[in-house]
Amino acid sequence: MASPRVVPEEESCTQCCWASSLNTRRTLNDITERPLVECTMIGDNRTCAYCLRHHNACEKVAELMEGDYFDLFALLRWSDQVALQPTRVLVGNSYVWVPLWTDDEKREIIKAELELMRMFREVETSHRVEFGMDVGKMRRVQTGAANVYDTAVRDRRAALIRLRPAPASAS
Repeated sequence: MASPRVVPEEESCTQCCWASSLNTRRTLNDITERPLVECTMIGDNRTCAYCLRHHNACEKVAELMEGDYFDLFALLRWSDQVALQPTRVLVGNSYVWVPLWTDDEKREIIKAELELMRMFREVETSHRVEFGMDVGKMRRVQTGAANVYDTAVRDRRAALIRLRPAPASAS
């Protein structure tokens, strides 16, 4: 059996992402920076420790939204950096580094991050409903939703390849 491995935030399962968001909301008064989403894949990398412990289906974000999920975490990392950015202040004859934002302002940034995560979850849930992917795998196959979604994924990938063709090899 493979050893447990913590995956980067943008590869985390949706359950870990939403649980992290909820836990951050609960502890908001005690923190001044957003805790990272921790998703620890175990065994065959098909489930994570959180989902196994809570008997949840360990699902990645919907495949057509993977790029958006990656972008979500890129925005969160950027705002994390902004929130922690120090600034130089002249004190007497020398400069010292001090926090640019107060703790309350940092919490406001975290609230905005949490709202962005909440809105992404709503969009991703709507996406699953629209494509009939909000049911179990067997039901998706029975209703044909799995085939429709797989076709949409293939079409999207083909469109992306047309937009950005592979570079010609030099001979």
